[in-house]
Amino acid sequence: MNRIFFHAPLAACLAVALAACGNSKAETRNEVAEHARESTSDLRDHLKGLRSGAKETLNAARAPTERPDSFPKDIWLPDDFEITQVMDMGSIGYSLRAISNERANDLIAAYTSHLAQAGYYVFPREQVASANQVVFDGKGLNSGTVDIFDADTHREIHIGFASD
Repeated sequence: MNRIFFHAPLAACLAVALAACGNSKAETRNEVAEHARESTSDLRDHLKGLRSGAKETLNAARAPTERPDSFPKDIWLPDDFEITQVMDMGSIGYSLRAISNERANDLIAAYTSHLAQAGYYVFPREQVASANQVVFDGKGLNSGTVDIFDADTHREIHIGFASD
């Protein structure tokens, strides 16, 4: 008998909560849509800024083999690169994705060599988590990485870094 009284408050709360959630699917959908229209979240404001020509760019219109103006001139790109995505997030960071037909080992060796020659500090291989990654910093950049991924017929290159 005591168990029944012990669970009675919980059952009453559950019943009230379920009664309050009695909206139909259509009413719920409309409420969610209305809330989304009224939302003033940072992301929504950021997206509005991008649409109105704010400084950050995502996949700016350009030829896929054209080096983006915002990408550091001293970071090497393979001769056959084809850019698939650019995200310039201002002071937050930068991301460039491209494809190449060169072998992954050749790309890793080339990035290691070219970054060092350009004056960046390239972390020793034993300090890097993946065999297909180059980690670098210096010259106003920090937390720079070059990741190479094997795809069916090509390699995918992802270069990302943040400014100091």
